[in-house]
Amino acid sequence: LIHISELSYSRVSDPTQVVTVGQTVSVKVLKIDRDKQRINLGLKQTGADPWQGIADRVRPGDRVTLRVVRVTDFGAFVEVEPGVEGLVPASELSWARHVIPANVVEEGDTLRLVVLQVSPEQRRITLSLKQAGDDPWIGAERKYPRDSLIDGRVRSIAEFGAFVELEAGVEGLVHISELSDRRVNSVADVLQVDQTHKFRVIDVDEDQRRIRLSLRPASAQREPSSADAHPAGQGARPYAYAVSSKPDKHVKKQPARPLKGGLE
Repeated sequence: LIHISELSYSRVSDPTQVVTVGQTVSVKVLKIDRDKQRINLGLKQTGADPWQGIADRVRPGDRVTLRVVRVTDFGAFVEVEPGVEGLVPASELSWARHVIPANVVEEGDTLRLVVLQVSPEQRRITLSLKQAGDDPWIGAERKYPRDSLIDGRVRSIAEFGAFVELEAGVEGLVHISELSDRRVNSVADVLQVDQTHKFRVIDVDEDQRRIRLSLRPASAQREPSSADAHPAGQGARPYAYAVSSKPDKHVKKQPARPLKGGLE
């Protein structure tokens, strides 16, 4: 038996694409199982292995245009050369999170890709679609200035907040404490997945790819107090001055104890 996978280094869906009944072929004996009286043969092994020398023809960093030959749940396979396939993992198909490959590409598509890794020993080539284009996070600090209002779509909800998509590949987080001026017990009480809102940008960290968002108006933000400026043990402690019965005379006392009720 020549198994269909041993007919050619290229992907074969029907054996008649390679051989016909009555044809004489040269094959290589792969395995003999005397107990089961089976002989496994290989046809592709009689020709040149296309993976031989592939590292000299395809290098990391190369930009290539290739055709999609198969789409799976974990990525898309592309034909690098006849008999040589590479994988574009789901995480490299788009800058967006939680990508479903079938929603991005389909069999027969021609893609402009960047080669990430070539491993001839493992017969593995890894490529990227998203890195062949512009990184949407570049210039994010300019595109989303602080306190600006931006339309966003809720992509997912967690106990601590919601992840909001601002554009393809760029997501921000709105913490549960930034959902309302009032106490919020559950994020789902305010936001739902796929809901669109206008969010206010609190800050952007382009290097860490993080954006903090809020539904609260800028005026609702807590202003820093003198206690924030001089945390306990780090700043000068306030002194109380008692006014004497005589005008314009003040007596300096020891550091005052904090007043009840949180007054300063």
